[in-house]
Order: sequence, then structure tokens, then C-alpha cells
Amino acid sequence: MVRRLRLGADLTLERLSELSGISDRALSDIERGVARGPQRRTVLAIAQALDLSAGDRAAMIRAARAGRRHPQPPRRSLLPSLRDVPDFTGRAQELARITTALCRPRPPLVVLTGPPGYGKTSLAVRGANLVRDRFSEQLLVSLGGTTSQPPSADMIASRVLRALTGQRCATGRTQEQLQQVLADRSLLLVLDDAAAESQVRAVLPPAGRAAVLVTSRRSLAGLDGAERIPVDRLSAEDAQRLLATIIPSDQSDGADLARLAQLCDHVPLALRIAGNRLVSRPGSTVHGLTERMAVRDRRLDLLTAGDLRMRTAFRTSFAQLGSAAQGLFRRLAMIDARTFGVELAAALLEEPPRCVEDMLDELLDSGLVQSSAGDRYAVHDLLHLYAASELAAHESPADRAALRSRTDEWLLSTAVAAARSLCPRIPTTTSTAPASSTAFESPELAQAWLTNEAENWCSALERTLRRDQRDMGGDLIDVEWHLRKVFVRLDITSRRDLQRVLPEAPLRGAGARSRPDSGSHAASAASSGSRRSPSAAPCPGPTGATTHRGCAAG
Repeated sequence: MVRRLRLGADLTLERLSELSGISDRALSDIERGVARGPQRRTVLAIAQALDLSAGDRAAMIRAARAGRRHPQPPRRSLLPSLRDVPDFTGRAQELARITTALCRPRPPLVVLTGPPGYGKTSLAVRGANLVRDRFSEQLLVSLGGTTSQPPSADMIASRVLRALTGQRCATGRTQEQLQQVLADRSLLLVLDDAAAESQVRAVLPPAGRAAVLVTSRRSLAGLDGAERIPVDRLSAEDAQRLLATIIPSDQSDGADLARLAQLCDHVPLALRIAGNRLVSRPGSTVHGLTERMAVRDRRLDLLTAGDLRMRTAFRTSFAQLGSAAQGLFRRLAMIDARTFGVELAAALLEEPPRCVEDMLDELLDSGLVQSSAGDRYAVHDLLHLYAASELAAHESPADRAALRSRTDEWLLSTAVAAARSLCPRIPTTTSTAPASSTAFESPELAQAWLTNEAENWCSALERTLRRDQRDMGGDLIDVEWHLRKVFVRLDITSRRDLQRVLPEAPLRGAGARSRPDSGSHAASAASSGSRRSPSAAPCPGPTGATTHRGCAAG
């Protein structure tokens, strides 16, 4: 518009500059549309120099005012781009959940939680890069959750504010000023390694286009309205793909990669360490490394590559536990199965279950123990190895042997108590084996315990059978007798566990209701010197029907 009016007045740019007192460069920017909304005094000076009519003057003022309201192009972010892992593998389901949650209308809060070394940070960065079109600015802030002194909430807010504005704020107003800044920006905050909910709350946007993506080993259960995404180990296929991406083909083959992935428990950090270790040693092979890692006591020590150590990742979380929770975690090394119940954890410490539940909650919150179906708990393989190393460092071989003996004794006596609950008419003996501290309120609870803890009590029975049987004498026979009696009341997996230990036990198909061969039980009892009669009293089946020969009902 200015150019048209200037040419209509037959003025050069230089002459208009002389008449208006506006530099020719500023006039050129206005004519070319670079400066869309000049100030009112500038517009009036140009209008006077051009001797415009009242109508043209008003039109020029309106155009300048509209230009000042014109949406500005997105500002170019001065924040560094988040560095993605070039060989990132898998996680399709988790990424889909992250991107969907971050694109919701309300200010989103997404929390990724999982044990140490499970790839939470790399997953968060990959997810952030997938939504870069929606969030023109992205900022990653480390919250120091695994350090001895994580930064306070105010310190975190101050760091974010300074990164976004380049300015410090007056003491006491940091979080308030940060809220104002976040309200006007399309920003994704990636808060890595959060120690506590207060750190996250300090930078949560109240409204607007900003979003927050958090990673933490802790559950951060106090955060309201969060989309929680648990980060587990990789699938077997993705674990092998990651190794194949890192390791040259001339150092491995498919079978070796599958074995190495299994020994790394499919944990991303362990896989990356193993891969980097091999790449840095061109003469080494996957086969050679798997042979060395097959020795359980050496596995964690071999998962080291430069300053990357699997043991260090676990130690930072372990060090933050209270002394009681540390003691329980160490003793979890005595558990054979992948899952366990609170009663078994209590037996390890010789404490009531209600006292141990608080310790298990602390272990769950730290990511060193995971929850499992049916109110049970799980310790994954590498964490189990770390627990064993901590136990060996803090308790003598004699103390560990005594702990093993007490735990096996509790498992077997509880298994016998469960068997008697299932089959109350099994004849009692003069056994001096210690009674179990666990009482079962119903046959259904007894059967559930036998099924859920089958791998644990079967392993305890196997160790007891391998030891000198003089340790238990007739009591060992008493244990065998009761467990054979409930054999077909177990599920098929538990039957196989027991048959591995007691080959004479008749393995029947799932749901089989036929009774076991009483002759084999009698022969077994007679040959081992049992003090009970080989015949068994009738025992009620699961639906109240009477079944003979010692609970042969399925």
C-alpha cells in the first residue's frame, strides 16, 4: 500500500525518507511486507509526507493495526534437539501409547516407569521426536533421581525457566513465572529420571499447548491424571534384532544371538553393553561371550563396556532403599521361581507377612521388584543375580546355608500343611518335622498355594532329596507321602515340576480325574521305611464328592 501511494505521488524512496524522517531501510521493509505492523507515529509521519486524504490516511492506519495482530510465524527454537538412539529397536506399542497421549487436547502428562536399564530414556526421546511437528520446542531436563541429592522442585523450575527465557527469576516467584511462560508455548518437557512427584508438579503447565513426558524408576503414584506406561524388557525377537544391529555379522550367527539375548534377560542396557563389548573387540565372538556368561556368578561382571556397567545401574537404586528393604532384597536370591507370594518373602526374614508387605511396597516403588498376577511379586533374572551378589557380600557361607535350610524347611512344611488341608483324612504320623506357620482357611486356598509356589517347593524338595537324607529321616518320607497324595489336584505345570523331582508320581493330563495307582504308593512307602499304613482313608474331592486312595480327584 505504501509503495502504491508513493509511486502515485511520484516520489522516490529516498525523497520519502527525507520528507517523513523515516529511514529508507525501514520504508523498504514496510513496502516489502517484512514489517507488517509499523507503529502509529511512523504511519502518521508517512501519511503526512505523502499528503494523503483523510480516507487514505485511515486505511493506512487500519492496515498497520491489522499487521500488528497478524499471527507471527512459529519462533525458531533455540533449544537443542533431543538426541535419538540411531539403533533404537522395537517398542511399537509403547510408542503408539505415548504419541496418542501427547496429542490429546488437555495439557498431557505421560509417565514412563520401569526398572533400571530398561530403556526408559531412549523410549522417551524417540516418542518426543515422533511428535516434533506438534511441539515446535522440546527440552530434556535431568531430575537426578538416582543421585544421592536430587535437585529440589524450585531448582528444577529455575533450570527450566532459564533454559526457556535465558533469564533468572526473583526468589519465590520461579514457579509462578514459569507457568506464565509455559502457557504461551508449544513445548514438550521431557523430565528424565524423576526422583519425586514434587519435581514434576513444579513444572506442570496449568493450561495451554505444553505437555510433559516423565521417566522414572519410581512409580510416582502421587501424580494425578497421568497416563502411566510401564516399560518392560524387550521381546525375544526385538532383543535379537537389537543385537544384530550392533554386532557385525562375522562375529555372530542367529543361534548365538538368541542365546546372548536370553542371557541378557532381554534388558536393553544389558543387550547394548554386550553388543558394545563385542564391537570393541573385533576378535571376540558372540559364542565365546555366551559361553562365559553362562556361568551365573560371572554374568553381571561380564556385562561391562567402558563406563557402562549393569551392576552400577542396579546399585544406584539399591542404595536408595532402607536397610530393611535392602535385607529383604538380598534374601530374595533364595527364591527359585520367577514369582513368589508375600508369605514366602516373610519366611525369608522370619517376620509376619504384614511387616514384610511394607518392604515389598518399597521394592516395587524402586523398580527392583515387579508386581505379578494374583497379588504376587517377580524378580527378573539379572536383578536376581544382583540380589545374590549382595547376599554373598553381606552374609557368610554358613549363614547362607542356614538360610537356605530354613527356607526349604518352611516350603516343605507348608506344602504338607496344604496337602493336609486338601485331604484332611490323610493319616497323621509321628513326624517330628516342624509345623508350618501358614494356616489355610480353605482347601481352595491350599490348592492355590500349592499351584502358585510349585516351582519353589518342588526345588526345595529336590535339594532335600539330594542332601544326606539322615537330616530328615522319616520326616522326608512324610513330606513325599503327602505331596504324592495331592499330585492330581495340581495343575499340569505343577505336576510336571513335581514329577521332575519324584519320577514315580503319575503324570496325568490336565483335568484327569482317575485315581493314582495305590500299589506304587504302597511300594514306595514300604521300601523307604514309612511309618504309616500304605492304605489311605477316603478324601473329599473339590466339589464335596468322596474320592478314595488319597485325593486322587483332579
